[in-house]
Amino acid sequence: MYSYYLFAGLGPQFQKYLWWKKHLTTMQMVQFVIVFLHSSQLLLFECNYPKGIVALLGANALYFLYLFGTFYRRTYFQRSCKDD
Repeated sequence: MYSYYLFAGLGPQFQKYLWWKKHLTTMQMVQFVIVFLHSSQLLLFECNYPKGIVALLGANALYFLYLFGTFYRRTYFQRSCKDD
């Protein structure tokens, strides 16, 4: 992930190396689903961990999943204005 940001920050001459942008976004969305599932299991099984923190972790994962999902839809599924 950080190598993507490095190449993106180096300028337009490195754009040809960023073909994996869509795949990186997908992997990050999968990561947020895993974080949500992992934190929500603490609501089912008692392990002496504060429920408030579990709720915040789950909400945070869902929020980031929403943000990345919105970015993914706008970037890869909607036609751009110049296509009209």
